[in-house]
Amino acid sequence: MRKTIRRLTAWVCCLCMAAGAVTAAWAQETDYARMEQELVEAQRQQLTGGEPLLARQDVLPAGQSSVADWYAIAMARCGIGEDYKTYLAALKTYVESAYAENGGLSANKATEWHRAALAVTALGGDAAAFGTKPDGTAIDLIADGCYDCVVEGGPGAQGLNGWIFALLALDAGEHPVPEGARYTRETIIEAIVSAQGEDGGFSLTGGALDADITAMALQALAPYADGQTEVIGRDDRALAALSAAQCADGGFASWGAENAESTAQVVMALCALGIDPAADERFCKEGGSAVSALLGFRLEDGSFAHVGGTSDAMASEQGLQALEALRRFYAGEKRFFDMTDAGAPLQWTADSVPEEETAGVPAAVYMAAG
Repeated sequence: MRKTIRRLTAWVCCLCMAAGAVTAAWAQETDYARMEQELVEAQRQQLTGGEPLLARQDVLPAGQSSVADWYAIAMARCGIGEDYKTYLAALKTYVESAYAENGGLSANKATEWHRAALAVTALGGDAAAFGTKPDGTAIDLIADGCYDCVVEGGPGAQGLNGWIFALLALDAGEHPVPEGARYTRETIIEAIVSAQGEDGGFSLTGGALDADITAMALQALAPYADGQTEVIGRDDRALAALSAAQCADGGFASWGAENAESTAQVVMALCALGIDPAADERFCKEGGSAVSALLGFRLEDGSFAHVGGTSDAMASEQGLQALEALRRFYAGEKRFFDMTDAGAPLQWTADSVPEEETAGVPAAVYMAAG
């Protein structure tokens, strides 16, 4: 009887390993570039009747909408043709107006600078000299939002995400931090690391693990992973905490609901750390992997739902980022937030290269072709 049980157990283990190998191979061969194009086309049809998304400032206003800026960032990182020149010009106008009228982008949210800086960097601009202040000096989004943050209380005044995105914005373009700065990379990293909870996870203001914040913290810390093994490490810290928080079907929940955005952020974090989210045993549960769960939120038109049913703009924007993180991971390219490979993105034209000729082509090649 015991031999039979052992044999049955071994057979089940082999079956699970084989299924995991098939899932990993499928994920690696999936055409994420085509999925990205389908998603963007679905959003164009829904929001602008097939016209460029970023040219319509009444739909996606630069600087005034986080969803708008993240779409610009995501599409540029994907190498999808869009009206980036119009968007970058509109963003510059918004930034200059905010400085002229209010002295900056926000009274209490440093992430307004971080998001703008990431958008500028992704679109090939210089976030350290983007526009002009009323006194004639250059607007430095990196200094004002990160190392010499003008918000009272610094980047962390709004919670941990302020520190997280300060580090992401700094590292996206490898911006130097000058001597005498209020905050260095080391102090920002320490602010993130020190916020780790007893359960190994991170949350906005302390307390139990929040999947989104934990995943975002790991994305920011990814370039420093070798020096943060106690924080990120396999045994009992952030990765183990995320694995324990994973739902049975492979997805992730926030505020009690499994959703596309939380799952997308975890997929991005794993890719940034060099971990295959479709194959790593810690993130493959009985009902599926983090990747299969993410794609479970994908609708027929290519966009993403938040928790199910209808297309959601924020879920689609974060789904687009995750698809590109996966494409880059399997292609061996730079992680999503390493924008040192960003150049002038491909501009949208009515007679753009047909979709079937660009699907699956690495973003760097597609961008260069434009």
